[in-house]
Amino acid sequence: MSLELEAIDKVLKQVEAFKKDLGAKADKDQFDNFAKDIAALKDVVTEGKTASAEEVRKIKLQLEEMSEDVAKTKENGARKQQPRSIGQMFIDKLITDKFDLTSVAQSKGARRYNVSLDGMISNKTVANMTTSRVDAVGTASIPYELADFEFGLTRIARRSPFLIQLANTSPISTMYAQWAEQETPEGAPLAVAEGNAKPQIDFDWVEKSQKVEKIAAYIKISKEMLADLPGIRNEIDTELQETVLLKADEDLWDANGTSPNIKGITAYATAFSMPSGLSADVDNKADLLRAAIAQVEANKFTPNYIVMHPTDIAAMDIDKDSEGRYLLTPFRSADGMTISGIPIVTNLGVDQDKFLVGDFTKWRVRIREGFNIDVGLDGNDFTNNLVTILGEIRLVSYVKANHAGAFVYGDFSNVLGS
Repeated sequence: MSLELEAIDKVLKQVEAFKKDLGAKADKDQFDNFAKDIAALKDVVTEGKTASAEEVRKIKLQLEEMSEDVAKTKENGARKQQPRSIGQMFIDKLITDKFDLTSVAQSKGARRYNVSLDGMISNKTVANMTTSRVDAVGTASIPYELADFEFGLTRIARRSPFLIQLANTSPISTMYAQWAEQETPEGAPLAVAEGNAKPQIDFDWVEKSQKVEKIAAYIKISKEMLADLPGIRNEIDTELQETVLLKADEDLWDANGTSPNIKGITAYATAFSMPSGLSADVDNKADLLRAAIAQVEANKFTPNYIVMHPTDIAAMDIDKDSEGRYLLTPFRSADGMTISGIPIVTNLGVDQDKFLVGDFTKWRVRIREGFNIDVGLDGNDFTNNLVTILGEIRLVSYVKANHAGAFVYGDFSNVLGS
């Protein structure tokens, strides 16, 4: 089949489909007459009654443009009315004027047919062509011709939880964590001569406990939203997980331990106290952290982490002497992230100007239920066509009283001044 016949068949099929889609709204006589004209043109071309090559080329181009515009009109029929192209205006005018395509095809030689578009094109003042002149899809939207939509939701920037990664963590299967601690030792061993009485010693065992607490949040969402927005359930689950675990991280830092709150590590820590003989030599943040390490060691523990705010470590990095030369103390690593071999951990969850040095193996965090998601109906969810999505975690945090000296907590400014 020739290209001309293929183009004509394509237009015929699309005109019929368009008429069917419009249903009662269509002027069927108008569409039928147009289809008959095109069919007649097909018969003429089939019989070989072609004009010059230039005329055939023009007819072919007109038919292809008609085909494209009919398809576009069908696709956008339900959308907001958009300005029509010149090609669409041409098709509409042909239908209105009942143009006889057959007579044109049967004419000898080239022939031009002028279609009047008066009243269909409005005049406008000449102006610069800019992207602002591209119509937007909606009132407040970006013109779709200029936008490449990026899929997914851009989430709010949040810090990462970090404390649970430093603690001595393990599961627990009960409502309370319980342990026994030694208290009030009495007596002491002595060197004993032959035949003399040996000294007696004793101590008490005291049982202690800390309750498992819950941190939770929920989101209500309509069933329509779950069904109509792909990926929204995953976004909701991620949001719940981030916010609940961040709240857990905040409480692991400084919650007071009054139920239903867990008790944070800084509530257990010992306040910084300058070790004897060091006060005269401490005059910058690195010196102060080295003194805090010494305090933990004096309490008979081995520190393994230093925790700080990122801005405070930055202040240490840019610290200079009186001549503007950067300071790098001999007990600090080249990258500045260890002090006397103890790694520094920075996080925005730590208040600026605060520091915590400790043996984090002595901090117990027991997980009763790791973060989990439950979905169900709550209250009048059923009649309101809503679903409740709940995220929660159950855990307990504790430091044994005999290990309190393993952590030293303080303010840089209290020792060094503002």
